[in-house]
Amino acid sequence: SYVSPEAIDGKPVTSDAVLLNIPRPRFWFDQRHVKQRLDCNAILRVDLGSSGIVSKVERVNGYECPHIGDLMEAARQISFRPGMRNGVPVTQRISLIYRMD
Repeated sequence: SYVSPEAIDGKPVTSDAVLLNIPRPRFWFDQRHVKQRLDCNAILRVDLGSSGIVSKVERVNGYECPHIGDLMEAARQISFRPGMRNGVPVTQRISLIYRMD
């Protein structure tokens, strides 16, 4: 099924936010954490602010993940173009799934 894109305020948008870069978390590059990386899955809810900066990151699950702080920090560094409504930038919420298996 298809749901029309909406902003945080629940009103439809003209165009969705465009993700330009989703950085990898720091621990991803540390070979000592290969086993932990395989056991770390998480869903984060991320607000893509109308100013072009991530305004909020919250954990939906992943409480057992030892690197949730690194995942949340990586999410805060996402670069994107904000969604628009009639030529005006709006804040949108997305869910990010980090699955490392």
